[in-house]
Amino acid sequence: MPELRSYTITFLTLLILTLTFVFLSRYSTLTIDNNFVSENGTRFEVIIRSTFEKEEVDVKERTESVTESQGRQARPHVLFILADDLGFNDVGYHNPYITSPTIDELATTGVRLENYYVANLCSPSRAQLMTGRYQMRNGINHILQPQYDECLPLSEVTMADILRNAGYSTHLVGKWHLGYSRRECTPTHRGFDSFLGFLSGSECYKKHVIRWPQNGHNYSGYDFYVNERIAYEYKNQYSTHIFARRTKHIIEQHNTTKPLFIFLSLQAVHSPFSVPERYIHKNKHLKDPVRRIYAGMVTCMDEAIGNITQALKNNGMWDNTILIFSTDNGGPMEKYEDHEFLNPTNTPTVASNWPLRGGKATDWEGGIRGAAFVHSPLLMSHVRGTENRELMGMVDWLPTIAGYLGKGNIDNLTLDGYNIWNAISQGERSPRQELLHNVAVHGGKGQVKAYGAIRYGDWKLLQPAPGGNFNFHVQRGLHIPPPEMNITIQSTKFQVVDGSDSSTWLFNIKRDPRELHNLAAEHPEMTSLLRDKLTKYSKFIEHHGDRKLVDPEMYMKNKTIGPWL
Repeated sequence: MPELRSYTITFLTLLILTLTFVFLSRYSTLTIDNNFVSENGTRFEVIIRSTFEKEEVDVKERTESVTESQGRQARPHVLFILADDLGFNDVGYHNPYITSPTIDELATTGVRLENYYVANLCSPSRAQLMTGRYQMRNGINHILQPQYDECLPLSEVTMADILRNAGYSTHLVGKWHLGYSRRECTPTHRGFDSFLGFLSGSECYKKHVIRWPQNGHNYSGYDFYVNERIAYEYKNQYSTHIFARRTKHIIEQHNTTKPLFIFLSLQAVHSPFSVPERYIHKNKHLKDPVRRIYAGMVTCMDEAIGNITQALKNNGMWDNTILIFSTDNGGPMEKYEDHEFLNPTNTPTVASNWPLRGGKATDWEGGIRGAAFVHSPLLMSHVRGTENRELMGMVDWLPTIAGYLGKGNIDNLTLDGYNIWNAISQGERSPRQELLHNVAVHGGKGQVKAYGAIRYGDWKLLQPAPGGNFNFHVQRGLHIPPPEMNITIQSTKFQVVDGSDSSTWLFNIKRDPRELHNLAAEHPEMTSLLRDKLTKYSKFIEHHGDRKLVDPEMYMKNKTIGPWL
């Protein structure tokens, strides 16, 4: 009898499998593709199209893929962390003297982006991130300041708009800096469900007061908001701590069945330079006192990131989260609090972009090559712990995050960005071969020419506009090692690049990342090609009227900063 029962069970099992196969053969189309690689090396993708249910379901068999949810591939949570004015050399995985254990662990077990570019200033980088478009298309090619009526054009669709429409919960924590003269310009009107932070570009870390000069007077105003409400209750609290607590709270209160997007736009490590004493003490090995404070700000930011990642783990979200870390531009080349420009007799700058040339506000590599990495359990194992040297930039995140990962609708948008997820997560070639760094026009009637910087393959053309812009790049085209590295160079003056008598520099960045050798004369065809490309991009420059100063009485009420129109 036991043997008969065993045969019966086997027969019934085979019958069920046979009927299932017949059903699928009758009502479905079964195809095999070799586009995906499982952890054991098996390549396959199974797509089942059920004509019976008249639905299409994609089932992608891959050990490290995003899990299925409610009949379709679940979308990941995305945490985008943007550091402010962080130098290329100001993270521990680039500089062992910097204390940033969490960042280092995430970077060295994730994918470090070592051929990654940002804009050279705060607002343009944020405009690229939010729109997936070069800043010359929307007029945000400068730092937005409180005394002007300007913001990211309301016609621009933001990453947050797209993700919210696709079903994401969207939150901005930290710095906005894309304009606030009108309520419609502020974060909760640009796709974010919630906002806690400040609207302007720079302020005190604890008092949350921004100061600026205008018409010979110095003005100041409180700038800290919860959504559209001015939030005085955060006065005298250090901003990095506030932003970490807020981000943890969002995670802890989140319904994990809904995808989450958090844009953590930190104030750190922008000036003014200050941090609680305990973080300075963790960097007591640094002899330079202000460099020690700056490093303490990095350490405080690192602690905040560690607390946030732990919250994701505690809430069961980490395995389906993609963490992206980026600076907004290179470290500035001013010294200390007074922002006095560095000249050859001054002490070293606070931030460090070593070994790159230049810094913030320039199109030298030190101003635009960003410290960045991606960490996620969703990365294929063979790319974890690697450096990625494929060309990519800030402008690529919208089509990658909102379009590909978030399944948002970007079909009708004119974008400059590319989907770079496969290049990062699987080690494929980047779809990007060309990247515009900056473009402007200069000259009188009939003599207008395009100037700026552009990357094409391994080649980079840097052609500052004659006059002030050219002189500015010469003055700030410095190689300055940080004091802790004890590197001696002959002079901190502009080290004249070979052939720099002209205002045009051509570099092979792969071979010459420090921009020491000007190859413009040796490669006139490449120089001409890149000049033509700059000219092409200059046709898309958008101007949104003249920037006119606004009376402080209009935009500052009760010593606060906020919308006034």
